[in-house]
Amino acid sequence: MLDREAFDVKINHNFSERTQGFVRYSFFYADVAEPPVFGVLGGPTAGNSATAAIGTSKNQSASINLTHTFSPNLVTEFRLGAVRVLFQGASPTEPDIATQLGFPGITENFFSAGIPSLVFNTFTGLGITATLPFKIAETSTNFVNDWTRIKGNHTFRFGADIRNLILNPLQSVGNPRGNPRGTLTFGSNITGINRSGNRTSFANSFAGFLLGLPSSVERVTINQEGGYRLRQYFFFAQDRWQVRPNLTVNYGLRYEIYPFATVPNPGDQARYDPETDQLFVAGYGDVDKRTNVKTDYTNFAPRFGIAYRPTQKTVFRGGYGISYTPLPINQLNTGNYPAQVRVSIPGPNSFTPVGSVTTPIPDTPLIDVSSGVITPPNIILNAVNPNARRGYVQSYNASVQREIYKFVIEAGYVGSMSTRLPVLQNINAVAPRADRPVTTSDRPLAQRYGRTVDVLYADFRASANYNALQTRIERRFRQGSRLTVAYTWSKALDYANIFDLENDLDINANYGPSGFDRTHMFVTGHVIRLPFGRRQLFFNKGGIGSAIFGGFTLGGTFAARTGQPISITGSRTANTTPIGFTNRPDVIGTPTILGGAGPGQPYFDTSAFQDPAPGTIGNAGRNIVRGPGFVSYNASLSRTFTLPFEAIKERVRLQLRADAFNITNSPQYRNPEGRVTDAQFGEITTSYNERQVRFGLRVTF
Repeated sequence: MLDREAFDVKINHNFSERTQGFVRYSFFYADVAEPPVFGVLGGPTAGNSATAAIGTSKNQSASINLTHTFSPNLVTEFRLGAVRVLFQGASPTEPDIATQLGFPGITENFFSAGIPSLVFNTFTGLGITATLPFKIAETSTNFVNDWTRIKGNHTFRFGADIRNLILNPLQSVGNPRGNPRGTLTFGSNITGINRSGNRTSFANSFAGFLLGLPSSVERVTINQEGGYRLRQYFFFAQDRWQVRPNLTVNYGLRYEIYPFATVPNPGDQARYDPETDQLFVAGYGDVDKRTNVKTDYTNFAPRFGIAYRPTQKTVFRGGYGISYTPLPINQLNTGNYPAQVRVSIPGPNSFTPVGSVTTPIPDTPLIDVSSGVITPPNIILNAVNPNARRGYVQSYNASVQREIYKFVIEAGYVGSMSTRLPVLQNINAVAPRADRPVTTSDRPLAQRYGRTVDVLYADFRASANYNALQTRIERRFRQGSRLTVAYTWSKALDYANIFDLENDLDINANYGPSGFDRTHMFVTGHVIRLPFGRRQLFFNKGGIGSAIFGGFTLGGTFAARTGQPISITGSRTANTTPIGFTNRPDVIGTPTILGGAGPGQPYFDTSAFQDPAPGTIGNAGRNIVRGPGFVSYNASLSRTFTLPFEAIKERVRLQLRADAFNITNSPQYRNPEGRVTDAQFGEITTSYNERQVRFGLRVTF
């Protein structure tokens, strides 16, 4: 449920014939109520929100724009803008609810009120999500000054853009996985049989919960709210060269500086160095507030584009450009000790529980950090390459457009190559062993420093690419009707969905189709003025028929897309189960698409996968199976009335509109379960929204 209010104000002023300006202010406020379906017991939301919470959102933005014309050939523009976002939410809870339900030692303060997150391999979880309560207070400002100089057939533009960001989150963005109430994971293996075989040899993971035997537990203690500060600098120069009336060339260069994030208070972030087992705490000793992470000053981004029209009905276009990754990866350091303490206690192996739900998660005492460099306790840590060079994306395209019999037909190639993309790798993961199940003492940093938990290392070292054939046909008809047909044949490859790797031991083993990749996409859209009313085929002489049926417009979009990839992960025996990441099975056949949907109806042939040999990583690649495609038709029907209002000396337009999404109410299935340890492996259990109809009224004056 969402109740909101918003308004915008803009004032224009001409200071002189050469100087104009405006100020603008926008305000938005909303009450968001998407409580969890189980109340104080948590669980997912019953609505469309990504997080089950009750909260508010308040956004404000203001801008000042000033333009001055020195001459017809020289113009400058100044822009100053500010945006303030305040977004906060929490889940309903009761005092000491965790203790009442048998989870001791959890409810301590405002951050950790509520029950822990209960994770099941085969069921929707319970408890309150890790990000609650949250409060994101973000203020961003930017100053832009650009100049335009026209000389002959050249139009030069140059200028600067300075941006500043202040982020004060109540829950640190540096540790999105940690939960201040704790997370108790219940795996199927706890009550399963340590042997190879199909999934029927495994008990339900809910049985481990009923016995109170978690396979792993963890909790984050928040000692400082944290936050970070960013300032970024951009300088640019470009030229639009009209070589001939039918040939235009654009070229330019940007220089971008992305200093890594700094923090407002000492200790708000810290960087772990796995080479020395030392933690560099920001703002103490000789450690600066960026934890001594260096800034890359080599970010030059050229741009080039060309448009050539050999005839009045044919146009060739092409372009190339480089853009840099703006992500400040050292913001992960705000989730480190001492600002946050993330304790993780895994079981010795996946078949042995770690204590019981009645055992409190132990606290980690704070130690003196005044020297700036300390040896941290044995807790989960984030590490960042202090000498990382920022990643970049090369984008390129070439297309031809031709008008044939009033149809505009366009075909083109669009591609990109991404280099040094950010990736988050667990450098303390360990592969399975053939002679025995691996334990936390087998971790590489356990042997060097006694570290038996995860160490997540952020660096710019992944890559990605995208290649596509894009086609489009468009036809405009009289009285505003039009038809558009588009088709894309594409392939996207990368190493990870967002940052997280599936195989942390071998980055190259993660290379495969992107999680968002769809090979074929076909979309057609139409806007049709219905043939009723004046100057139309029917009821064109006025009267009641024209009054009732005239003026309607029918719009619609038909989309058909092939399915997205599914990664097949997991293993069923202790000697094939690593620590720190999830193994993959071996592929022993073709995972033929069977097309089933629902319980007991596999979508693909699950017998094509089996456990790998003891002590090995499975040979299944990432995202090797495709999920179901997507076909949908959305339609809208609208009519606009013009109402004369003499009192305000202008016309008022009134639009009535009805929108229907998935008008045929066809089932749109989500991807099937890809974990071999899940009781519903290979089965589709969820779908997208059913048909929805929306009515609207809009007044414009």
